[in-house]
Amino acid sequence: MDEESKMNVKITPKPVVESDGDDIQNTRIIASVNPLVFLDADDRFHFGDNKSHLTPESVLKYLASDTFIPDMDNIKKCYDWIAQDVTKLFIVPAEAKILEKIVRPLKNAIGSYIIGNSFETIALCGTISEMIVIFLFEINKISIEGNLISEETELKTNLEKFESFGQSKRIKKLLEYGLIDKELKSKFDFVRLKRNEYLHSLSKTHTNVAPDAKDAFTTTLDVFLKISGLSVKDGKAIVNQKIIDYLDEKNLVERVPK
Repeated sequence: MDEESKMNVKITPKPVVESDGDDIQNTRIIASVNPLVFLDADDRFHFGDNKSHLTPESVLKYLASDTFIPDMDNIKKCYDWIAQDVTKLFIVPAEAKILEKIVRPLKNAIGSYIIGNSFETIALCGTISEMIVIFLFEINKISIEGNLISEETELKTNLEKFESFGQSKRIKKLLEYGLIDKELKSKFDFVRLKRNEYLHSLSKTHTNVAPDAKDAFTTTLDVFLKISGLSVKDGKAIVNQKIIDYLDEKNLVERVPK
């Protein structure tokens, strides 16, 4: 019996309604037992056996989608499919917020995809897209009315208020302020709507989730590349000046004589 068959077992629960009569009926359902348990890592299921059962293969099997066969060929094919544009992000400022809120989640979105977790990739891309929008608002130092501001307390207050908006309103504000164009707005909206389509609808089927996840990732990476202004000129990396100013304020920029 394969592992999946072992997990799906028939359970006959106790009657929901007690009765003294003879009309009590039990109900039989198909259920997954302990679906969240990582058997090889959980000592409660080793029954006195203190030997570690963890292996890289068991970790991979636990993390992978139930319908995904986590062999190296499948992982390689999935990576080749989703990672076609990742080398375009050939350098990124090593600043905590950028790495933790945008870059690492992008990497996790790839990681989810290559082990069959396309739904998680879409969810992550929606979150990353929100972080990019908020980051773009922050580095431009504007108020929620679109006016330039310089006071640190005012910056913080406006950022918190902007964060409280829904993503649709944030995107419209950025377009209104001239921080994005209509093309970039449509890309942000695509990721937002794709995330809502899957995460806000229980009835949504997952028949097209893998290609949708790939499109969501590609679009999210593209908007980050565009707002970062990353390019190469005369052998030097070019980055959006607003990001340079943001890093400068954090003492993360070193001036090098020409």
